[in-house]
Amino acid sequence: MPTVKLAKFNPMKWFQRRKTRRCLEVQEIPKGLARYGTPQASPRSAQVIAQLPGPILERIFSFVCPHAEDETYDSCEQSAVEDTCMLCDLRDLSHCAQVSRWWRKHATNVLYHSIRLDVVHYCELEDVLAEKRKHRSRLNRNAEPEDTAQARLRLLCRTLREDMGGFALKLQYFKTPYMQRETSKPDLARTAAVCPNLRYMDLPEGFFMDDPSCNTLKQEFIGRCPDIRKMSYMGGSERSLELLAGGNLWRNLEVLELSRLNMDPTILRQALGSLPQLRALKVTNMMPFTDRLFQHSEYLPPFPPLTELIFEKTPNVTADGLTTYLFRSDVQKALKTLSLKETGVHPSTLQQVLATAPKLEHLSITEDVTSSIPTGIPSLTSTSLLTLHYEITDAPSSNSYANTKTSYY
Repeated sequence: MPTVKLAKFNPMKWFQRRKTRRCLEVQEIPKGLARYGTPQASPRSAQVIAQLPGPILERIFSFVCPHAEDETYDSCEQSAVEDTCMLCDLRDLSHCAQVSRWWRKHATNVLYHSIRLDVVHYCELEDVLAEKRKHRSRLNRNAEPEDTAQARLRLLCRTLREDMGGFALKLQYFKTPYMQRETSKPDLARTAAVCPNLRYMDLPEGFFMDDPSCNTLKQEFIGRCPDIRKMSYMGGSERSLELLAGGNLWRNLEVLELSRLNMDPTILRQALGSLPQLRALKVTNMMPFTDRLFQHSEYLPPFPPLTELIFEKTPNVTADGLTTYLFRSDVQKALKTLSLKETGVHPSTLQQVLATAPKLEHLSITEDVTSSIPTGIPSLTSTSLLTLHYEITDAPSSNSYANTKTSYY
């Protein structure tokens, strides 16, 4: 039978994309960002690494991704690690988890201990990825730009909910950018619902003011996260703060911030007295916070001994009230940091406070004065103080020609 030679099939090229030079350039990665080849390890080193105990491996992994060890109660913006790209570090640690089952077990302990979701790469790789995303979006010119942070949050939420007995139990610190936590409240609620060991999470501002848009998130937080260590209450959340007075909610709180609250000082004292682990308190712009809260009462729990105490715009807190509080021996041993800004503690009475704070190490006072310091006021003395921030300025109502602040120095 004679051989029949078929003609070469030439399909229509209407739907074929021409590979232009620009398209090829998008796929190129700068030499400085290209992955290095895996070095050839000797059999001996491989045996040594395979025998490393789990705690040593986790310690090594913490250097691969430093922010995974972040246990501070600062927000995502305040706790950023300098001179590094946190998304790249997170990627490198996830690659370590793919080496072996032994490595995966201990790498995930570090990977899911403290998570932060950043919007962009803080390195040159962001330009490459942004160009790729722009190139993909050309197929749909009417599509909205991809929200990478939102996509990362949804993927993380799905992963945690699919492994509620594993990864979800490891998560203790969770930090997200400001705009992300303001626009992704449902995803934050779904994440909190499966993380019972959570100690800190960046939350939207409405959460601290009992905003109705945060009701679902707050209910999940109260019901599913009993080990929270930091909380804030702002104007409008007085009813939520009253829940602390019952003694059954968040008893492990260590840091508490109060701002613009208007409530009965007795209830406020009960709420503070029900937190045995409280070590830091910040009070801002609160007229009801007075010296009465520091006084002894047979019917109310004692004001907790604190390590750090910060007052801002609290004119009803005076040196007499702080001295009453510092007369207790447990308070004298505990208090290390005291910050006073626009309070009722006049600079002329500051030595009265220092005399009753033998362990105080950091002191800050910022005040506006209207008159010169009285004569006969003793100089400030302390045997424990390490840092002193002393800022006295003339009040707007004072005589501009008197220069009263000079007498305080």
